Amino acid sequence: MNKEKIKNELKRLIDHASVIAPSIIHFEEDHTYGRVTDEDFDFDSFISWKMEAKSIINNLSNRNSELFSDLFKEYIKFEEESKRWHSKSIFIHKVCQLLIGAFTLIDSPLNDLPMAHSAVQSKSSKVNPVTIIENLCNRFHLVSRQLLSRRENRETLKIVDEYDVQDLMHSLLKIFYNDIRPEEWTPSYAGGSSRMDILLPNEKIVIEVKKTRKNLEDKQIGEQLIIDIERYLSHPNCQTLICFVYDPENRISNPRGLEKDLMAKNRDIRVIIYIRPL
Repeated sequence: MNKEKIKNELKRLIDHASVIAPSIIHFEEDHTYGRVTDEDFDFDSFISWKMEAKSIINNLSNRNSELFSDLFKEYIKFEEESKRWHSKSIFIHKVCQLLIGAFTLIDSPLNDLPMAHSAVQSKSSKVNPVTIIENLCNRFHLVSRQLLSRRENRETLKIVDEYDVQDLMHSLLKIFYNDIRPEEWTPSYAGGSSRMDILLPNEKIVIEVKKTRKNLEDKQIGEQLIIDIERYLSHPNCQTLICFVYDPENRISNPRGLEKDLMAKNRDIRVIIYIRPL
């Protein structure tokens, strides 16, 4: 089944949830399950809906375990816990949230990444971590936009400043790495020191994050990156420095030229600059 067919199946199950269990609307109003009952519950449709939901989440987990295995584990947990709940409608609502999560993930750029471990990949295979991070940088803008499109205007992460970019990048890296260390002190440079944004100690990669804004454009970004690069030359855990500049408003007039200039110099560490979106 291709991606569009899976999305259509997920949407059908999501839309049908409120038909089977009309009282789940009360959760959206109260954010509690107190008024979520089995009033007008469609018991005839419940069994087939439950089986289809379990099947599609399980299939997604088998296809791409890194992205979907946690959803299937949650389903199994809900299935067991539902025996103690006061209504089957609660189960419908909780599983519906899993289906919404699956819908978001399957349409996410992360589901296109070749490095995500699937059932057909050898567990011993390793993907170059720079390739992983490059893909995340390349698709970061699409992910940030997807986060803004949530059902019923639910709260989300809106990328406003550099800290938001750091938080989202850190979260995306969690899909692939267990040991991620934010904000460790860098060595002193020109009489001062600063914190690094993200350190992957096992890979010896540091990721520095920038976000353009008014008064932080070509010249200022370039100057900051030059200082950042010099700081890491003597850092024992940095063999590769990746500088990710998020420029959603296209404030940098010549991004490819700036990338080339900053990466051109010969240094003791590898320096890679990604100014995105492309």
